[in-house]
Amino acid sequence: MNFKLDKFEGPLDLLLELIERQKLDVCDVALASVTDQYLEIINQGDLNPYDLADFLLVASRLLLIKSKILLPSTSLSEEEESEVRDLERALEEYRRYKNQAKIVKSMMLKKNLIITRELWQGRSIVFLPPPKLSLPLLVKALENLGLGLEKFLHPRVSGYLQKVASIEERIKEILKNIETQATLTFAQLSASGKKIDTIINFLAVLFLFRERMIMVSQTRDFGEIEIKRNKADN
Repeated sequence: MNFKLDKFEGPLDLLLELIERQKLDVCDVALASVTDQYLEIINQGDLNPYDLADFLLVASRLLLIKSKILLPSTSLSEEEESEVRDLERALEEYRRYKNQAKIVKSMMLKKNLIITRELWQGRSIVFLPPPKLSLPLLVKALENLGLGLEKFLHPRVSGYLQKVASIEERIKEILKNIETQATLTFAQLSASGKKIDTIINFLAVLFLFRERMIMVSQTRDFGEIEIKRNKADN
């Protein structure tokens, strides 16, 4: 993003660099004009979020420098001074990363640091096993890998399918319970504490409510959910 001022035209980080090197007087910089131009860029859309972060940091630094010059004798509270120091540290950290990013970018653009694909073309793919590797050790490693995958995959998949298939059964249980109880709470349905049971109960309640077979009420935010049979459904 380039900014055009009375005595400067270019990116904002260059403006900050010139001011800090005392090649440009910060008092000659109209920060209001910088802000107006930036807001115009935002209104045009397609703003890179990285540019947004850069602007906020650099503009903060410019504002800090200018405020110190315009108000040199202003006394600050301990909290305000701490906030100023925090801002200065954050801006200095930003400057270091910005400079390092430029160095890394220049290194990546050097061809002698890039290994092209042509280097590996025509070479055969080989397997170089460790010297002490034996067939029993390899088989054992594969078995351990299989056991590890078994622990994460099969119980979760089979358990999930089994629970999903029982939603219809849970609907019948809810209807049976509200026949004998005037009011049933959602906490009673999910007394097991298992996440999958809570999900199934919630889906079952949603289905019954949608079909207008039950009435659901909650007296306060995050309060208990009460379930009653919809008498109008009889």
